[in-house]
Amino acid sequence: MDKKTIGIGMLGGWQNHAKRFAQLILSNGKLEGDNFRHWKAAAYDDCNIIAAWDSDESRGRELAKVSGCPFEPDLDAFLANPEIDAVIVCSPTVDHADHIIRAANAGKHVFVEKAPFATVEGAYLAREAVRRNGVHFMVSSPMDKPRNRFALQLAKDGKLGDITEARFRLSNEGILEQKELTGIYNKEENGGGAMLDFGQHGVHLTSWFLGRPTRCSAHFDYISDLAKKHEVEDNVVATYEFENGGIGVVETGWVAPGHECILDVCGTKGTVHVIGDDVTYFEDGTKDVHDTITYALGGNWISVKEDQLPEKLHYPLRHWIESILHDTPDDRQNIDEAVLWTEMIAAAYRAAESGEVIL
Repeated sequence: MDKKTIGIGMLGGWQNHAKRFAQLILSNGKLEGDNFRHWKAAAYDDCNIIAAWDSDESRGRELAKVSGCPFEPDLDAFLANPEIDAVIVCSPTVDHADHIIRAANAGKHVFVEKAPFATVEGAYLAREAVRRNGVHFMVSSPMDKPRNRFALQLAKDGKLGDITEARFRLSNEGILEQKELTGIYNKEENGGGAMLDFGQHGVHLTSWFLGRPTRCSAHFDYISDLAKKHEVEDNVVATYEFENGGIGVVETGWVAPGHECILDVCGTKGTVHVIGDDVTYFEDGTKDVHDTITYALGGNWISVKEDQLPEKLHYPLRHWIESILHDTPDDRQNIDEAVLWTEMIAAAYRAAESGEVIL
C-alpha cells in the first residue's frame, strides 16, 4: 500500500469492544488496562477514523461520538467512501459474514471482533470474498500472548513429546448479571451462546497445538433462568479428537464467578500449565494481575519468570494495521483460521443437539 496513513471505518458498535478499538486509535496507543500489559507498545498516528456506521442509529451515533467521527446511516455510502481503506467490524455476529463480504467487495481490509462468523456457510462465502479481493483480514483474538506462545514453543521444540491433550477453560459470571439477554447473550444477534463467544478462544488454542479435528462431542447446559428461558447455553464442555490422535477439551461458560483462564498442554515427555490473567485481591482492595506458568519435563515443576517468556507481539489491531501499510502476509488469526474455528464451533453445536459424535 502506497499510502502513509490509512482511513478506518467503524462498522458497527454492537460489540462493546468497538469503543476500545476506537479509543486505542484516538489515544495513539496510550490506552491502559490489564489487557494491554501483554502487548508491545505502539503508536497509531498512521491511521485515522473516518466514519462510523450501525444499523441502529442511536448506537451508531454513540459509536461515532466515541470515535470522534461523523455517523453515516447508509452502509452502501459508508463502504463507497474513498477515504475509508479498512473497516473494524463489530456488528452483530449473525451479520459478520454479510458485512465482511460487502466490505471485501468494496476493497476494504477487514478487522473483525470474535466470533468471526455465526455459520460455516457464511465463513466459506466470506473466505472466498477476502481471497478474491486480496484484502487483509484479521480476527481480534488475544490468545497469542507471551504466556501461550511459551507453551507453543515448548511443543514446537519437541520438549513435550507427542501432544496428547490440550485443555482450555475460560468462564465468567456474565449471564448471572443480566436482567435481560442483550448483546452477546442474545442468541438471535450472536448466533449462539457461550460456545460461540468464549468457545472461540478454546478452539483457537486447541487447534494451535493439535491442528484439524476429525471428531467432536459436546455437552451444553442451561443453568441460569435466562438461559433456560431463551435456550442459550451458558455452561459447556466440548471435546475434539484430532488427526494425530490427540484430544482437545474446551470448557467455557457464563455461570462461574471468580474464574481463571487455564491452558494445559500434555505430551508424552512433559506438561505445561498456564493460568493467565490470574488476579489476586488483597484485603485493602488492591489487586495484583499476573500470569502463572509452570512446566514439567519428567521431573519437578519449573516456574517460568516473565523475562523468560517470548517477546511481546503487537496488539492484534496494530498488527493488522501494519499488514495493510506494508502489505505483509496475514500470519495471525487469518481467514483460514477463522474458518477452521467456525467449523469446530459448528461441530460442537451439532454434537450437543444430536448427542452424537460428529465426524
